[in-house]
Amino acid sequence: MKMKKIISIVVFFLLPFAFCSLPFGKGWGCVSAQTIDSAEYFFDIDPGIGNGTLIPLTLTDSTSDSMLISTEGLSTGFHNLFFRVRDTNKTWSLYEGDRLYIYDTIVAASALFDSSAGEYFYDTDPGVGNGLSLTITPNDSILDTVVASTAGLNSGFHTIFYRVKDSNNVWSLYEGARFYLFDTIAQTTPSSPPLAKAEYFYDTDPGIGNGISLANFSLADSIILNATLPTAPLTAGAHNLFVRVQDTMKVWSLYEGKSFIICNFIPIADFSADTVCINSPTTFTDLSTNLDTSALYTYAWDFNNDGISDDTTKGNTTHVFPTPGTHNVALVVNNTSGCIDAVLKTIYVDSLPIVILNIPMDTICANDTLLLSGGSPAGGTYSGIAVHNGIFYPDSVSSGNHIIYYTYNDINSCSASSYSKIYVSYCTGINELQVSGFQFQVSPNPFRESAVLKIEGYKSIGEIRMNLFNVFGQEVYQSPITGNSLSIPRGNLASGVYFLKISAEGKNLAEGKFIAVD
Repeated sequence: MKMKKIISIVVFFLLPFAFCSLPFGKGWGCVSAQTIDSAEYFFDIDPGIGNGTLIPLTLTDSTSDSMLISTEGLSTGFHNLFFRVRDTNKTWSLYEGDRLYIYDTIVAASALFDSSAGEYFYDTDPGVGNGLSLTITPNDSILDTVVASTAGLNSGFHTIFYRVKDSNNVWSLYEGARFYLFDTIAQTTPSSPPLAKAEYFYDTDPGIGNGISLANFSLADSIILNATLPTAPLTAGAHNLFVRVQDTMKVWSLYEGKSFIICNFIPIADFSADTVCINSPTTFTDLSTNLDTSALYTYAWDFNNDGISDDTTKGNTTHVFPTPGTHNVALVVNNTSGCIDAVLKTIYVDSLPIVILNIPMDTICANDTLLLSGGSPAGGTYSGIAVHNGIFYPDSVSSGNHIIYYTYNDINSCSASSYSKIYVSYCTGINELQVSGFQFQVSPNPFRESAVLKIEGYKSIGEIRMNLFNVFGQEVYQSPITGNSLSIPRGNLASGVYFLKISAEGKNLAEGKFIAVD
């Protein structure tokens, strides 16, 4: 005979928030939260609003209470207890519940596992108490090894479940583990049977054994297969390829997969680049093909091969390299669906030649000319105001400093320049005079170390002298002329224009220019 069943619970009731509605053709209407006036409960199945067991309550907007609820009529086992409340507007809330277990008698809280109350079953639960019996030693916990019969089971994967009952006649929940059942017991079965078969499939598992068979291979405990797999049925985009194997015991492995992408267009990245001089922009000509122009394809130029994009220009672009020499440049073309191609090329940037200009003089008279020299490396060109065909014509410029440029182009067409200053003087107060019949010659002129002055056509009863002046009229050298020639040493004379005067018997015989060069 079953005893009367009573449970004690603590409940907390809270009315829902107010809600508002807008009926058609009417203004807003709102119902605010009211005071709770009663509650009801029911087990397992909702009997309908207001048809549960009523619980009178003191008027309030929320309450927490402890009460005894009868479970008379409920069977032993799990049940659900639900509550809902009603406000003074006779509006019921939604119900809320919790799960409980009904014992068939009132027993002590503690119990041991019963020695005859263990059972197991395969795959499908036959119902509590209907499994295959297990014999266990009573205790508050057990750890044991048992032999379970697999008679009647097919070969393949199965799950074994077990549960126990305590001395209060209460069953536990079941717990299980998965295993594989061979179709025979072979004492010679190796611990790791060799692999005999393999199959693959795309994206969705068609079921064990229903994949696409891979080429036959020799029995082995591990295999490496290189195969070309058809992808014709697949649409463009991301996919997964899965492979699994079967051993000689006809046991299939779990599958393993890799992601890949089917492309409508596989881009081919390519470019060319010109060779330029340092500080000049290198032009990159895009030669990429097979672009998916209907999609949002992208370019990534990496000018120093550090893996970081420096330019996203589609098509041709330019870049200025800060140093000469070789540079590795990468181009990555992405058709945005994950179809990517990259190319890496080495380009070269030429350095500039080192150019020097040292004009052999720093001063020149306005009515003279100068064949320019002193540029290095040889083979360059001279330029500047009053320069024509490598000759400087100072009579076409004003007095003062003027700049002469020297530009050189190397075999790579890289150009560099240097410049030097030269001073143009009017050379006032010195005239080139010559007495009739008197002739003189200075050679070489310009000179580096020494020059020889020769005279003829004049006989003097006195001494003939030569005086040398700089462009500022200062005498820098003088000497008598013995016979018809005079050797003039360079001495400490700086490079530049000098003026000589030849005189005898108190009169000037001739004047002229004299140029010293380094």
